[in-house]
Amino acid sequence: TILRDCSRSIKMGLPDAYAQAKQKALEREREKYASDHLTSLIPLTEPWQHLKKLDTEVNSGRALVQGAARLNEIADIVLNSEKKMAELDASAKDDRSRATAFRNERTSIWRDNPVAQRFPWTAASRRLDQLADQIVALEKRAFQAESDRDQIVTALNNPLVAEIKRLMLLRGHLQQLNSQTGDKLQTLQNTKLHIESEIQTSAVRKWRDWIITEWPGLRKVLWIAAGVLVLGIVTRNGIKVFLYFVVAPLASRRSPIQILSTSLVPIRSGLPKQIGDPDPGKISSVSRPILVEDGYELLIQPEYLQSTSHQAQKRTQWMMNASIPYSCLLSGMFLLTRVRSGIRDEVVVSATKDPLSEVCVIELPVGSAFVCQPRSLVGVIQSQLQPIRITRHWRLGSLQSWLTMQLRFLVFHGPGKLIIKGCRGVRMESSGKGRLINQAATLGFSANSHYANTRCETFVSYWLGKEDLFNNLFSGSGCAYVYEEMPDLKQKSGITGRGLEGMTDAVLKVFGV
Repeated sequence: TILRDCSRSIKMGLPDAYAQAKQKALEREREKYASDHLTSLIPLTEPWQHLKKLDTEVNSGRALVQGAARLNEIADIVLNSEKKMAELDASAKDDRSRATAFRNERTSIWRDNPVAQRFPWTAASRRLDQLADQIVALEKRAFQAESDRDQIVTALNNPLVAEIKRLMLLRGHLQQLNSQTGDKLQTLQNTKLHIESEIQTSAVRKWRDWIITEWPGLRKVLWIAAGVLVLGIVTRNGIKVFLYFVVAPLASRRSPIQILSTSLVPIRSGLPKQIGDPDPGKISSVSRPILVEDGYELLIQPEYLQSTSHQAQKRTQWMMNASIPYSCLLSGMFLLTRVRSGIRDEVVVSATKDPLSEVCVIELPVGSAFVCQPRSLVGVIQSQLQPIRITRHWRLGSLQSWLTMQLRFLVFHGPGKLIIKGCRGVRMESSGKGRLINQAATLGFSANSHYANTRCETFVSYWLGKEDLFNNLFSGSGCAYVYEEMPDLKQKSGITGRGLEGMTDAVLKVFGV
């Protein structure tokens, strides 16, 4: 019974001190509840049932404490059993060896005194009687020690004892782990106190306490500011998700638009092609010599006029075209330099203030039309008697135009030449059956091209700002489009600075600038 109680107590996993503390707490709770609720004496009432429950818990706790005490008793026996067995074995061996020595002595007396041993008053006879008594006592003690050892062995072979030994070993490991855990917790507590002390004495904490003391309402304002910041970030990302997955697919599914279907004469590059040119698509260079014929004039931004002849007449042209004054102001095509010469003269055009800008010439034969963004223009070559005609075309009824915020297109009609700038170079390609180009890089296209918009391929690139939401899609036989190799955002600032999603940029994009 003791062994079963000990085994049950160990399996409960409760240390003695904890069991005793819990038992005392239960007894105090039971006494307090009985004193506070006098109705607990009335049977079948709710307080009476709760008091019975507490009594059950108290009795179980007492049994647990008693089992723990019994565990200590049996543990001492089990843990000291091997030592006791060794002592009993040593005692039995010692007694039997002494008994053997006494037998040898008795045999020697028998041999040496065959006559004297027969008479009781002789010394030999008395010694023999003493040896006989000692041999009997030693044999009895050895037998008793061996009997006790056999009883211990029998007890240790009990399965419950083996279970108790195993559980006691586990309990020792548990106590060791608890001790180690306590040491680690103490170390962590000391570290925590050290960190808290450093925080309390840090300059940041002093600055924070000073701000809270001087401006008690600042904490609330900071929380509001943090909320506004988080809301702005979430709103910006939400707008991007909405534009990419809702607005862009609507624009991509719309049919392409055509600005002018009557313009059938293709545009040409002013750069003469050479046989074996490894890159025929590039039509720009850092500087370009341009011939100004008699009867023609060059209107150009002053910073792009690199060299002219001394005989050429140079005057100030207030605007490139008075019919589109706001477009000229917003694109920078005002306060131009007008160059005229009575003979065929050469003018060198180059970007004198932008190291990445290159220039090219787009020839517009008679009957051709070219949709161009005025922001990319640096000058025009036109007849003095017949200036380049510029028409405005609105597409208010096109859903694609509303979704992409391109409602107006400016078309330049030939004859004449357009001088266009582009960051790190300008290229011209044939539309063919369909070509994609970044919308931010597009500088212009043939007016009879089929123009559409498609969503950029990957959302991540658009979300990270590495790619614009839309790509331009051009198609059509005999049509071409022009684009710069690297979009230069700083050249799209207009009068005021504007980013990709700025309000000014959106307004200028609506008006085709």
